[in-house]
Amino acid sequence: MTGDPKVLELLEEILSSGKTPEEVCLSFPDLLPEVLRRWEDFQRFDLQIQSLLSTRNADEICQEEGATVQPSMVGRYTIQKTLGKGGFGTVYLGRDTQLDRSVAIKLIRPDRREAQSGVDALSEARRLAQLRHPGIVAVHDVGIHEGQCYIVSEFIDGPDLSQRLKNQRLDWKESVLLAARVADALAYAHARRVIHRDIKPANIILLGDDTPVLVDFGLALDENRASGTTMLGIVAGTPWYMSPEQASGNAHQMDGRTDIYSLGVVLYEMLTGRVPFHATGTSEVLRQVRDDAPQPPRQLAGDIPPKVEQICLKALSKQQKDRYTTAADFAVTLRRTILVEVTGTPQFWMTHSRRSKEDCHTVGRRDEIEDLVRAFDAVSASQGEVICVTGEPGIGKTTILDEFLRELVETGRTFALAKGKCSERLAGAEAYLPVLDALESLLQGDQANFAAETMKSTAPNWYEQIVPLASNDSSLTITLAETKAVSQERLKREFFSYLRELSKRAPLILFIDDLHWADTATIDLLAYLGSRCSEFRVLVVLTYRQSELILANHPWEKVKLDLQARRICREICLEFLSEDDLARYLDLEFPEHQFPKAFTAFVHDRTEGSPLFMVDLLRYLRDQGGLSKQGGTWRISKSIQELGHDLPESVRGMIQRKIDHLSEGDLQLLVAASVQGYEFDSAVVANVLVRDTVEVEERLDELEQVYAFIQLQREQTFADQTITLRYRFVHVLYQNMLEASLRPTRRAALSAAVAKALLAFHTSDTEAVAAELAMLFERAREMSKAAGYFLKAARKAARLFANEEVVSLARRGLKALEALPATPERDRMELALQITLGPALFATDDWTALEVETAYTRAEELSRQLPDSPELFATLWGLFLFRIARGRVQKGLNEGHKLLSLAQGVNDSGQLLQAHHALGPTYGLQGDWESAQKHLQQAIAAYDINEHRGHALLYGGHDPCTCCQAFSAKALWMLGFPDQSIQRAGEAIALARKIGHPTSLAHTQFSVAMVHQFLQNAREVLTITEELQTLAADQGLFFYLSGGMVLHGWALAELGQVGDGVIQIREGFESGGAVKAHWRSYLLLVSADAYGKSGQWAHGLAVLSEAIDLARATEIHFCEPEMHRLQGEFLLRVDPSDTLNAEACFQRAMEQARFQQAKSLLLRASISIARMWHNHGRSVEAYAVLNDVYRSYTEGKTTPDLIIAADLLNDTTSS
Repeated sequence: MTGDPKVLELLEEILSSGKTPEEVCLSFPDLLPEVLRRWEDFQRFDLQIQSLLSTRNADEICQEEGATVQPSMVGRYTIQKTLGKGGFGTVYLGRDTQLDRSVAIKLIRPDRREAQSGVDALSEARRLAQLRHPGIVAVHDVGIHEGQCYIVSEFIDGPDLSQRLKNQRLDWKESVLLAARVADALAYAHARRVIHRDIKPANIILLGDDTPVLVDFGLALDENRASGTTMLGIVAGTPWYMSPEQASGNAHQMDGRTDIYSLGVVLYEMLTGRVPFHATGTSEVLRQVRDDAPQPPRQLAGDIPPKVEQICLKALSKQQKDRYTTAADFAVTLRRTILVEVTGTPQFWMTHSRRSKEDCHTVGRRDEIEDLVRAFDAVSASQGEVICVTGEPGIGKTTILDEFLRELVETGRTFALAKGKCSERLAGAEAYLPVLDALESLLQGDQANFAAETMKSTAPNWYEQIVPLASNDSSLTITLAETKAVSQERLKREFFSYLRELSKRAPLILFIDDLHWADTATIDLLAYLGSRCSEFRVLVVLTYRQSELILANHPWEKVKLDLQARRICREICLEFLSEDDLARYLDLEFPEHQFPKAFTAFVHDRTEGSPLFMVDLLRYLRDQGGLSKQGGTWRISKSIQELGHDLPESVRGMIQRKIDHLSEGDLQLLVAASVQGYEFDSAVVANVLVRDTVEVEERLDELEQVYAFIQLQREQTFADQTITLRYRFVHVLYQNMLEASLRPTRRAALSAAVAKALLAFHTSDTEAVAAELAMLFERAREMSKAAGYFLKAARKAARLFANEEVVSLARRGLKALEALPATPERDRMELALQITLGPALFATDDWTALEVETAYTRAEELSRQLPDSPELFATLWGLFLFRIARGRVQKGLNEGHKLLSLAQGVNDSGQLLQAHHALGPTYGLQGDWESAQKHLQQAIAAYDINEHRGHALLYGGHDPCTCCQAFSAKALWMLGFPDQSIQRAGEAIALARKIGHPTSLAHTQFSVAMVHQFLQNAREVLTITEELQTLAADQGLFFYLSGGMVLHGWALAELGQVGDGVIQIREGFESGGAVKAHWRSYLLLVSADAYGKSGQWAHGLAVLSEAIDLARATEIHFCEPEMHRLQGEFLLRVDPSDTLNAEACFQRAMEQARFQQAKSLLLRASISIARMWHNHGRSVEAYAVLNDVYRSYTEGKTTPDLIIAADLLNDTTSS
């Protein structure tokens, strides 16, 4: 607070003497106006503070507020007990009745929002609900209850910081780390223009691992509101933690630095055990906050480092401009202090390149490196980000990352590094290849034990994939047994949880190189991580060639656009180096040189600024004597014209020149390495060339240090415990050209040798290198072995639910077999590949695709040729499903009974389950709901999640129990049990989520959306299909995507958005998938209903006519009654006098519904005919036809159809 010191003296006299302002100002009349204004402020402050700090009991408060009893319900939430009361409202423990979870509910006192309307309060609460950060309590819902705004947030069952501080003073390291984490959360909120205004220990909840979570944003403001004149003179907050601007009533001056001050008070209290200012009177506390300097913390606690005290006092500066500018700056400074004080050196988890800074000169990339450093600092303090570094081959994408990491180390920043690379050779075939590489790299550094133990506990399924012989680890076995069945969704959650856990110790950098070669599963995982990276401290850096992404129509393009739209992702595009950049490089590489300017122009012109070409060209000129050191000075030894006579015109030519100068021994070594790939192992190369490993590693060291062909990546251990050094070529062009130099026969021989070497080192775990072995044996023309390893790799991908990779690998395996003569062994291999391919095709393609039929038809042929083939049942099941999808329902039903006979013949419980799984839905499609329910119940009863969780990999690509539960929900509704139907549908969704298999979840969501469409629950359909479309698009499940679009369009139309709904329905029909398969007639019915909502009766009738014809042709009769009923309704809409034809339609609908025992469809048809008869004076007949059906219901009286029926019955009896 600034102003005339005499004014403050006079105010103090008023406080101490009890005199009036007029009395103390008798000798200073000119100061009276200012003293009066300040005195009024103080009085208003005291009133507000007494309200905030009221010590009255709850009964007194309730009596004054008129809140005599605690509410039993707020919205959809039941109130269980009071958690706490404050000046701004009451917080209750509640239960969400829909999602069955505990929540915290804050009812804000109306008098605390006098300046705001209810709409303003609700709008502000909704703004708070947009905050999503692990350090901020999640807001689930907001609303108005009986005139009071309420905020529903997650319930965090843990102590707050004030409780912790009552018991013990934290040591300075714990205090600083905790404050940094709170600052991270504030930085996130401030970036969204939200100020908390009440940071104090009671509003910081500690989770089990002491992770702080900020709660109670009840005082929070948008910075725009905080700066408005309406906030002038308002005091809000807790006195001991208020900033000077708050204590002065200058709330209109608040910004994020206000929270920084309050957090500084919390830090002070953690360090010293007391707040900086304390007094018996509130006014005195506020005066001290405004005017007094805090006692230095080190006078109260001698163990505090000077730097920590300095940071704390800076945060407590009286003037906002003297504090940290942002909470992110505050967090970074705090963490650096921990780093310096505890270790004296930066901590990081990475494998070093052995090249020193002096050996590696990078020019022309300063802006890009600084951009990455700024991004890292922002991530360290707040939330994650994805940065894509793009550029063409040889432009220096990987070098940028190396220099960025080097700068982080040299500037004392701490970080964890996970580094993976995509493979050109294995492009699109090896599921999660760069992810596994990145996770493995975390287990190589000086924090390997921590990283491994954390992975084992938070990501056991990833740990099992990475660590050799992990299955022998008893603790891992227990962890895996306690987890749910492995699924793609579970793998995503584990990956996210693991990285988030690591980021609590240090900010994490996830680097994936050459993303243009990434497999689909990796892209899907990165999309998931990108969508949640705002929740923790991760910087995802990706490099790729933009041109290759575009040419390949790569899935990352779509993911990138989505993340960019959400401001999570951005690109750094690298350009070729300028002539000035080249001149700078020459100064660094050739210090004190005397090269003429024309030489710089010559090199730039020849290389066009390509960094790789430029470096190699200069090295070539030096090695050939074109550049020489004479008397300590570098000079060109020939004229520029002479230098240019024999130089290559391209980077490839330059690389070839380097290769040509290798010795025979070194050339053999690098050629063998190139056959293994862009990355290779010293032990493999030594084995292939039958050379001593030590000798090979010595030569590789010189090829790295002197000739710059390769770079050491890390030391690692094979499955048989052999130690090897992992190298990579400095650029993929080197590997390509070395391998291309081989003649076909030599390439085949070396490929076989490399494969056998890998086998020798991985005898106990060949699956880990199955895809690599398959491709090596393929190049070696050993097709039988290649097919076997393609099969093993495909099965591994199937277990990871990487369906597109399964298809790719299985197809390559089948292609390899084409070169082999027919033998039983070869046929068994083909059969296994076809059966592995089939379910993946169901998941990724239309069920009606001819390739599906080809795979299963060939599998059946092979199964019947091979004696006692156990694969016959799975093969017949795949053919059954294909025929159902093609609309050959009667043929499918016959094959279902054959499956049942086969299963009964061998008394196999799994096969019996699948036989009932086949028959139940098929009977349902025909409209025989009693038979359908019988088989569905038997399938559900036979299912055991532990025994049958792998069935989705063999039978139709989806789980049998979730399918049967969802279909049983349809059957229950049709048979007249709507309440049981809703319950069964919920059970299906819950099981599908528990299993976590993406295709099973999509399959279940599609079926359950149908159930709610039957029930006319448009909002439920909308919610389910929105989630379904997101899942199906992410996973490439086009069958479910199209069906979900149609149902989503129906829901939009039903809810009044008719135009948008009809457009989406048309898009769904244009996209293929389910609209081409056995659900087409039903989806036509749904679309006709939507056309009716838009008044397009004639078009709706045409669609219904097509649907009826299709139902008859396919014998999919279950929705025919509804088709005829809707046909009658539309006829009346077109011509209200056409009652004769409409009645015929209704009667036909009722007749078919009775035949199917579909009570719900009978009720709906009875409503239509009764309504028509009632409108035409035939009320007695109307009552009779509807009453019998209505009274037969024992449940569901609150569902839409039964409500309509009840109202219509009342109308008929009252007329």
